[in-house]
Amino acid sequence: MILSQSSQIAVKAIAHISGNGNSCVNVKELAETTGENAHTIAKVLQNLVKHGLLSSITGPQGGFFLTEKQSKGKLSDIVKSIDGINTFEQRVLGMDKCSASHPCLIHGKYAPLRTEISKIFNETSLEQLAPGH
Repeated sequence: MILSQSSQIAVKAIAHISGNGNSCVNVKELAETTGENAHTIAKVLQNLVKHGLLSSITGPQGGFFLTEKQSKGKLSDIVKSIDGINTFEQRVLGMDKCSASHPCLIHGKYAPLRTEISKIFNETSLEQLAPGH
């Protein structure tokens, strides 16, 4: 499993937002902090707002923030909202038929890793992404 560029941007932005407590973080600050394009960040984060995983306030003093409940959300929710609900079940080589009964060439090595990666993403809360946490 490899995260899409949009998921990577979301994770970097959420990490910064999470480190700011309840304060709003504007797109310009996120762009400077993450090194990503402000328009792209805004687009990705609006998707998270639409899914209820992040909050926003519009206007000159606006920006993005996490409520206390949202900060308890899981990293897997962010990735699934962007890359799809089957993100952690994708086959590494993209083959249509890879399972325990019809394994691809690296199924035996990759399946345990995919399970472990999924576990890490499901156990990591957004507040844990904050720098220094």
